[in-house]
Amino acid sequence: MNKGKHCPFCGTDQALFTEGTPEAELHAISTRTLATFGEVRLCAGLGAIVEPYIIAYTRRHFHAATELDAAHRGDLLDALDGCLATKHFPSRKLTVFEHGSKLDRGSSACISHCHWHIIDGQYDLRAPLAITYQNVETASLSEAEVFVADEYLFTGSYDGRRIVSGVVARPPNEFRSQYFRQVVAQLYGGGLPWNWRLSPRLDAAVKLKRDWNAG
Repeated sequence: MNKGKHCPFCGTDQALFTEGTPEAELHAISTRTLATFGEVRLCAGLGAIVEPYIIAYTRRHFHAATELDAAHRGDLLDALDGCLATKHFPSRKLTVFEHGSKLDRGSSACISHCHWHIIDGQYDLRAPLAITYQNVETASLSEAEVFVADEYLFTGSYDGRRIVSGVVARPPNEFRSQYFRQVVAQLYGGGLPWNWRLSPRLDAAVKLKRDWNAG
């Protein structure tokens, strides 16, 4: 497996917290793993603003979803289907978002390893993205095809029909750090902080893993 330097999804990043503490243990992806679908894994995300908050990431070190081949895209869709098969998403739809960049530590992605954020479909982020940026275009991902972009913000909706329907922005200037998380916090967070590094909300990650394992 190709590994990225200083990448938590590859296990090469140093912990953000003091070793030996509960925070350091939960920072390790392996302690928060929920399920594996081929080459894609699900884990409880840190810094949940709404719940559940799940991260889907590739086992191999790709930079962004636009680099994935058909087999990996199929595994990603299988992972989304796995989320819908649980009782944890009341709308029976998913909202996904990605800060995509094909560059290491690119301007859009705080972690340059392909990963999608997954929250319940009631929190649709397509309209907020279109309000923020003028050059938003329709975009989709399926096993057959994926949109083309180098650095981008993507968000879409998934209902189990094997295609993620969304929109993508390619702003000319640098993206705001954790852009979508800032939007979720502003619209739905009820005062919760948006920065997962400063406020990892370990209680929510522990609860999600417990609930997921309970079925």
